[in-house]
Amino acid sequence: MAVSDYSEPVAHLLAQGECTTHDVRSWLDYQSLGIRHSDIPSLIQMATDHDLYELDAEAPAGWAPVHAWRALGQLQADTAVEPLLQHAIEYYDHEG
Repeated sequence: MAVSDYSEPVAHLLAQGECTTHDVRSWLDYQSLGIRHSDIPSLIQMATDHDLYELDAEAPAGWAPVHAWRALGQLQADTAVEPLLQHAIEYYDHEG
């Protein structure tokens, strides 16, 4: 995982840190951060980056996949469904 692996607005999610609420109405407005439909491939890459899932919860970048999932949801990125489900299956099968 390197910042250069992601589009510029998506790379900023590596520094956003902890997601403090589960209430959808209180989530960040990711489009106001400059994230657009053209960033969907980069968001999918971040949301499925195994290295980010291995980071400590204290590390801001450890929360980046959660931000990516949320941004994909706000963008209604239906193309993300299959890769996200596949990642979840692989990740949780591996975690046992």
